[in-house]
Parts: sequence; C-alpha cells; structure tokens
Amino acid sequence: SILKSSSFPLAEILTTLLELGNRAMGCPVEIEFAVNLAHKPGDLAEFGFLQIRPMTIEASAMDIDDLLERADPSTVLCRSALALGRGRIRDIRDVVYVKPDGFDRSATNEIAAEIEEFNGDLAREGAGYLLIGPGRWGTADPWLGIPVLWRQISGARTIIETDLEDVPVTPSEGTHFFQNLTSFGIGYFHVNRGEDSGSVDFEWLDRQPALRESAHLRHLRLEKPLEIWVDGRSRRGLVLREDPGSD
Repeated sequence: SILKSSSFPLAEILTTLLELGNRAMGCPVEIEFAVNLAHKPGDLAEFGFLQIRPMTIEASAMDIDDLLERADPSTVLCRSALALGRGRIRDIRDVVYVKPDGFDRSATNEIAAEIEEFNGDLAREGAGYLLIGPGRWGTADPWLGIPVLWRQISGARTIIETDLEDVPVTPSEGTHFFQNLTSFGIGYFHVNRGEDSGSVDFEWLDRQPALRESAHLRHLRLEKPLEIWVDGRSRRGLVLREDPGSD
C-alpha cells in the first residue's frame, strides 16, 4: 500500500538514490534504508539512508550446465544447487576445511577461534582461500554452525557450508552477513547431501597433504589453483580441481 499510495514517496526516493549510486560508483548498487511513517496528521515521515554497496561480480559467459558436461566428473571438488554470486573466482590454491570426522557441535566456538588464526596468517600472505565447514556460517546459535564474525573469515574468497547429519539447517542466505559476502564478490555454496543439492569430495581433501593442521581444521595448499564458477541465475555453483578449458 505504501508503494501504491501517495502517502509517502518511497518509490521515487529509492529510484533517485539507486540512480545516483549507479552514477557515483559506476555500477549497479544495492542500498539499505529505514523509514518512520507519520502516524497522525501533522507528523513528519522520515527516510533514513543506511548503507550503499556496489553489486560488481565478475560476469562469465560460461554456463554451469555446459561446464558440467565438459568437465571430468573426477575433477569435481564441489557442486551446489544453492549458490549465490556470479562469475569465475580465480587463483585459489588454499583450502581450509573443518574435519568432518569427529565433528562436535559443542566445539564450534573453538573452531571459530582456530579459523580466525588461520585466516590471519593467510591474510598476511595475501592468499585468498576456500573455506568449507558444517552448518551455518556466522550463526548466532553455536549449535547450528560455526559462529564466526566477518573479521574471522575476511580472507575467504569462497565459502561452502554443508549440512549437519543430525539437525536440519536451512541455508544462511538472506542474512546481512551473507549479503555482505555476495557484495564483495565472495562465492557462497550450500550443500545438502540429503536433498541431493550438492556434494563435497571430502575423501579427496583428506588424501591431500596438509600444509597445516589443528585440532579441528586442515589447511591445504594445492599445486594448481581451483576453478570456481557461480551462476546466480540458475543458483548453481561448481568447484573444479582442474582447468576446464579456455574462457
């Protein structure tokens, strides 16, 4: 009713701000706002402009279906039917993942602290990495995933969250935490093996020599960079261990 009525010019304000943001940043933008509506005659309504972010993610002409058809199945490290982002994420040779064997949901705060340490070391090297773990990343409930803050995973270029075997967990998309990830061009994959919405080849990961290992994490440094592709239109994502060919 607010958009259809003339009680408050919300549509006109948003259109103007999006156009101004597009011109200022040179790309499409997303904004956050808050409005206090007038509740009685004589009161003034208020519009609060909270945040603006660019929506620039590398575009790619390659279709995920075409890539899957061409790729050797043995090279697929991860596939997801619930992915966010768009384009190709390059030059990722480091993988940090939570050990799936013996994962204890009561230890997620400890895991978050270990991830912060690994993240800090990789950030000092300038090495972006692929982060894999169970449950919801950035959750407020430590029993539903890893309760990390943004600064603890700031070096991750792609994040994969897998399902918990004993508790159904909905994807984290839609939260402010993950809106920031997609705005910064960070790929996000949700894998629910029970619903066949994707897979992660943990057996291959476990066979690789670890550059570093802690109580709950393994850090791999691969000889060849991963090929990470996200098609936000179809919500599909793919991580390959080999280059699928030229662009």
